[in-house]
Amino acid sequence: MGKLTEYKVMLLNPSEEKTKELMGKLIKGTNGEDGLEIAMKAYQTEMGLITGNQPHLFLVRPTPVCVAFTEDFKVFGFMTVGVDPETKTVCVEHAYVRPEVRKKGVFTLMMKRAEKLTKDLKFERMVSFVFCENYASKQAHEKFGYKKRMIGYIKEVSNEDEYRG
Repeated sequence: MGKLTEYKVMLLNPSEEKTKELMGKLIKGTNGEDGLEIAMKAYQTEMGLITGNQPHLFLVRPTPVCVAFTEDFKVFGFMTVGVDPETKTVCVEHAYVRPEVRKKGVFTLMMKRAEKLTKDLKFERMVSFVFCENYASKQAHEKFGYKKRMIGYIKEVSNEDEYRG
């Protein structure tokens, strides 16, 4: 596998022309089984199992993404990154690290890259939303310096017609 220092961690925007070629290589990975597309599907499956919800609810949209990968485009982790200039906040979500490299610094490298973005923008905070059932993610965020500040609520809305007939 190699040392963590051999990984690259980059912030990429799928809509920017200069990153499209690199994104294309990362989507497929080295052999079609270790690329960003597979990592995003694994994230959906894992989050579905952790939360007890359907995996399709955890679809990762094409937004700026922080990706940890090797020279040969093998993807080891990703997280989406959003920017809110009004509140001077960088929001990191959908953080995923492949199981074989967990607890080996990949998450920390990605968080450091997001923190660098926050500092470069002269923003004041980073925010991340973590499902209450996701204990591993909570621990990783706390280890990186995040503090629990809010409680969220989710309401599931049925699309079935309740007024039939």
